[in-house]
Amino acid sequence: MSIHYNDDFKKEVVRAYMAGNKSTVQIVAAYDIAKSSISQWAKEYSEEYPYTTSSASENNEAKEIRRLNQLLNEKDKEIAFLKKSSSILREGNRLVVYRFIDNYKNLFGLRWLCRQFGISPNCYYNYKKEAKYRYHKRLTHIFEHIKYVYYNNNRVIGYRSMRIFIKCYGFEISKTTMHKYMNKELNLCAIIMYSKPGYKAGKKHKIFDNLLNHNFIVNCINKVLCTDFTYMSQPNCKFRYNCSIIDLYDRAVIA
Repeated sequence: MSIHYNDDFKKEVVRAYMAGNKSTVQIVAAYDIAKSSISQWAKEYSEEYPYTTSSASENNEAKEIRRLNQLLNEKDKEIAFLKKSSSILREGNRLVVYRFIDNYKNLFGLRWLCRQFGISPNCYYNYKKEAKYRYHKRLTHIFEHIKYVYYNNNRVIGYRSMRIFIKCYGFEISKTTMHKYMNKELNLCAIIMYSKPGYKAGKKHKIFDNLLNHNFIVNCINKVLCTDFTYMSQPNCKFRYNCSIIDLYDRAVIA
């Protein structure tokens, strides 16, 4: 959808362009407009601009001032660039150069930085594609580990505990990021295990005498038998209760 600008806005852009204090790239970034619009508006409002009079000498003087201001801005940009990139130029690491361009391309301009470092813009774009590929590949591995841990622990692992499991696979992830991965990206929510109600001691129905009194040494068979109940979890997430009876003489299971 096309955007319509009023005359006051166009004149303001033309005045900033003809003054020569800023480059075309800076004006485009400051006013969020297309580069072609600047030249079109400059031709349209050239008669109203103070420098562009009928006198050829004043017109040449305005052009000279604009040219000198552009040279001055270019020198200032080069000084700021050298201050920020001095360590990078010493190292000579191409990967660090790409990261520097990625951080300061809005300030200096992408193609201007590529010219300063002597690299092609296509090399930078290839780096961006490769960086995104590695990012998505790493994210795919993380998602696979999350789903494996989640479904192999009966879906009771939340994002806080999941961080500990995923850290064992070599991925350090914050709580906020893990919450986003599980709840938004994978739509995995932990099944809440409700706590048991508090125990209240009631009236004892019957108290049996302590016949053994911790004396578990027996000298004959079938004299003292012990029993206990336990439960074992099944693959179908159900439990099976087991009652075993053993003879204390030889610890043999009778029933």
